[in-house]
Amino acid sequence: MKCDCEECRALAGEISANAEALSELRGEVLPRRKTVYPWVAVAAALLLAVLTGVKNPPPSAPVGHSEPLKIKMLTPDPDVVIYWLVDSEKGER
Repeated sequence: MKCDCEECRALAGEISANAEALSELRGEVLPRRKTVYPWVAVAAALLLAVLTGVKNPPPSAPVGHSEPLKIKMLTPDPDVVIYWLVDSEKGER
């Protein structure tokens, strides 16, 4: 079924113009970007702190509290959030 209304003709013209512009870009080489993830530096610093035995301030919870420390790390992608659980007596978990 083919529509000959003005809106459909305008849309068809835009689609063919886009297709033509994209076909002209087919041979272009895109520059590469070096992606830096800031959460990698945070994770490395936290891992170093855990491995070297840097003590955190005492928690406000009772001494026998068995809940691990939960560290939330945000990433540039809003759909990706990293949670790192650290057991204060055993190190990384």
